[in-house]
Amino acid sequence: MEREIKEIRTECNCGCMEMKIQKSEVFTEAEIKEFNKNEDERYEYILDFHESKFYSKQISILRTIGRRIKLAWFMLIGKEYLLEEMILTEKQVKELTEKLQEIVK
Repeated sequence: MEREIKEIRTECNCGCMEMKIQKSEVFTEAEIKEFNKNEDERYEYILDFHESKFYSKQISILRTIGRRIKLAWFMLIGKEYLLEEMILTEKQVKELTEKLQEIVK
């Protein structure tokens, strides 16, 4: 029997990062009944980030040095520092919200 898979993808406004959300059917209705599985175990959702190393790492040497100093400073003072960000426009956020509502149905 064919498993149901729904997937949406969206990327940041500069194109250097992509987010993928995938809804996969782990168990069919028949398998849930046959193996006495919980209905909550039927689907799994996977949130996956892909970064384009070519586009995201195209920065000058001064900016690279600045980022590394900032990272070292945050490490020294014990602050968390996230190297990857995903920046979306308002339109992209609205599209993502609509697609998320669609995938949950």
